Amino acid sequence: KIDFAHNHLGDEGAVHFAQLLKVNESLRTVNLSCNEITDVGGIALASAFIPSANPSGQPSQWNRSVWQFNLSGNLLKEDTLIAFSNAITCNTDFTELDLTNNLIGPQGTKVLARTMTRNNMCGIRLSTNDIRDEGAAYLCDAWKRYGSKGTQRHLDLSRNNLGQNAGEHIGTLLQGNEFVMEVNLQENTLGTKGIRAIMGQLLINPSACLRVLNVFDNCIGDEGAEDIAKYIALDTTLEIL
Repeated sequence: KIDFAHNHLGDEGAVHFAQLLKVNESLRTVNLSCNEITDVGGIALASAFIPSANPSGQPSQWNRSVWQFNLSGNLLKEDTLIAFSNAITCNTDFTELDLTNNLIGPQGTKVLARTMTRNNMCGIRLSTNDIRDEGAAYLCDAWKRYGSKGTQRHLDLSRNNLGQNAGEHIGTLLQGNEFVMEVNLQENTLGTKGIRAIMGQLLINPSACLRVLNVFDNCIGDEGAEDIAKYIALDTTLEIL
């Protein structure tokens, strides 16, 4: 395990660290959170997990030991997520990539479906990334088609500027779902229509395992609260609201 969080590494430090990763065979957990890394450094780090030709003719060197990588609180955009999606498909032992509080945006989430076809056991954390309704649609579709009972049990889309349309996609994902146990939607703009879109689908076909639902600071209104109350009255698995 190595923890270099809050060290002002920047892109130059990230590039050097990527070279280290290529030859390392012992690290399992890496924390480079809050280091002012942009896509330049992010792409370099992702390349450490992808086989590439060696100019000297020697076997290529690439990391196959890291399971968890924390890059939260940096300045990473969609190109880093695209690069890491390729890395995750090359290293199927990769179980967690934390990109919380970056700048991924909606377009970056397009790659999730392709990534999950090759490695659906890797959880990618995207809270606070401004993915908006469009990004939520891509993410929910990927989880619906390729999700599993492993690392996809916790859906955290907090602080992502989600609105009514996102609620419809989240509802479709959760309807009759058998693997998502916790959902965090706090500090979005779902509103009454968004939360009713979610609960409306759950009332038709309740989730088989949803335990936690966080809708703090979403302006759900009286009608939204009423729909949640109806869902609780069904004697569902929900334990924490």
